[in-house]
Amino acid sequence: IKAFDSPEEISQSYEYIYDLVNEVSTIIGEKLNIIHKKNYKSEYWKVMLGIWLLNYISMLYDRYTRIKKVIKSIKEPTITNTDRDFSQYEFINGIQFFETASIDKEFNQFIYVQISKHLNIKVINNNKRNNVLERSLILNKVSSDINVPGKHMGNPIFTNIKNIFKYVYSFIKKVEEKIFSNRSEIIFYHSYLPLKSSFLLSIMSFYKIYELNLRRMKSYNFKKLIKNNNDRSYISKYDKDNDEFKNLVFKMMPLCIPKSFIENYKDIINYSNQAYKNLKPKIIFSPNAWSYDYAFIHWAMNCKFEGSKIVSGTHANGGPACLKRYKILVDFEKSLANYYIDAGRYYLNDNKIKNLTSGILLKSRGRKRRPQDQILYVGTADPLYPIGVLEDFNSYINNTMQILRALPKEIQSKILFRSHYEDTGWGLNEKISRNFPGMKYSMWNKKFHDEIFSSKLCIYGYISTTCHESLALNIPSIIFLDKGQYLLNEECKEDFESLKNVGILHDDPIKLANWLKLNYYQIDKWWYSRECQRTINQFNFKYMHIEKKPYIEWKNVFQSILNDS
Repeated sequence: IKAFDSPEEISQSYEYIYDLVNEVSTIIGEKLNIIHKKNYKSEYWKVMLGIWLLNYISMLYDRYTRIKKVIKSIKEPTITNTDRDFSQYEFINGIQFFETASIDKEFNQFIYVQISKHLNIKVINNNKRNNVLERSLILNKVSSDINVPGKHMGNPIFTNIKNIFKYVYSFIKKVEEKIFSNRSEIIFYHSYLPLKSSFLLSIMSFYKIYELNLRRMKSYNFKKLIKNNNDRSYISKYDKDNDEFKNLVFKMMPLCIPKSFIENYKDIINYSNQAYKNLKPKIIFSPNAWSYDYAFIHWAMNCKFEGSKIVSGTHANGGPACLKRYKILVDFEKSLANYYIDAGRYYLNDNKIKNLTSGILLKSRGRKRRPQDQILYVGTADPLYPIGVLEDFNSYINNTMQILRALPKEIQSKILFRSHYEDTGWGLNEKISRNFPGMKYSMWNKKFHDEIFSSKLCIYGYISTTCHESLALNIPSIIFLDKGQYLLNEECKEDFESLKNVGILHDDPIKLANWLKLNYYQIDKWWYSRECQRTINQFNFKYMHIEKKPYIEWKNVFQSILNDS
């Protein structure tokens, strides 16, 4: 049973979820202020709760929508109860919630059962199996095997040497941080900048800019505390209205809200006060710490309330949010920040946006290709049970199979398939191996940029940061866009149409394979043609531009923000 029938429906659902996250975070934030005897602005709780709420509400909405479709199509449906009781299950933080909801089959059945009860659907216990069980609800019927490609360790001698260098670097970094962090006016944290780049920016700015070591809380930093059912019940109290789903969101809250927001909230404050002791910079920059790094969020938001400027940015300083699933995350982070770093120039009328070369491109700019006769097929992965995303990943798998099946064996043999490092239970490599026994796989012993620079062509079955990197570095690439699942943002459609016109973007798996059969042996001639290069340069200038002097640009942009503050 698919939750959504069209990309337009998916896009509208993302907008509904985002609006509901904003509304619910304000209501829950007021209650948490009372529970913890605080007086934080709603903005604080929006950031603290935001990504968990986005995952929680999107997860519920996906399951809720599936069940509503069943109710329309089946008279008097029933659902089978779970063997395990999750009512006292504990999530210490948002990561644990995400991981459980994305791969645990029984937890998802438990969620379906709770939603069904809310909708007055009959629940059948496992010990009362009978004929009616044959027509009980089966939703998200997928394999739950976990497949994580192992990383090839390489030569153990070099591995040990590398580990020694890491240890020495870590020690030097700790000493350096004690000396310079308190003096710096601009703090970077989890920036995804290469180590060399962070160091150069510190030197060029005379340590006005400094990147902190990572210090995210681990699970052992949270005390083992009993769930406070009174506080959880209070969280769920809500003046019910006519929105059936919104009522469900509050009803399920006591079961799903992590302990880090209720029972263990003091642990966050204590850890944050110690980890960021005496750090009061004028500017705090992080594009990646706003999801689950609660100690950082607590510190950064309190600094903001005392006058510091918050600078956020696209994931890994990477590609733009051309799809709705990414745009809601960008909108969330833009809303919490004073300024936003982006590698593109498509927000020209927004004074909050600062355009800079992507941090993940700094290492490889100017690098020369040394292509082998190899096609790098770059894969991805969504959660086995949708959370945070609404698209049907089965469609991605089917498209991948169609593309590979339509290629002649001569071209198939040249493919190196690089799956996502977490397969999240889909078993994509195994599915491909069963259909294409000779397929070769990247074992993640090489960095992504090493593999794209050594490939004759890259194929991307989706639109994300990686394909934008490839285009920005002028690597011959073709991209597949599933029009049945992914809706481009309106402001991006014309630009992607220009990619389609020169053969870079494809929206039909068979036509993509046919195009590749015709053009593989003259890829460089096609890619470096005047028309193709002009299109790529225009696209990159707008979406992932590389400055001629990126380090100076980075320094100058943050100096200008400092001057403004």
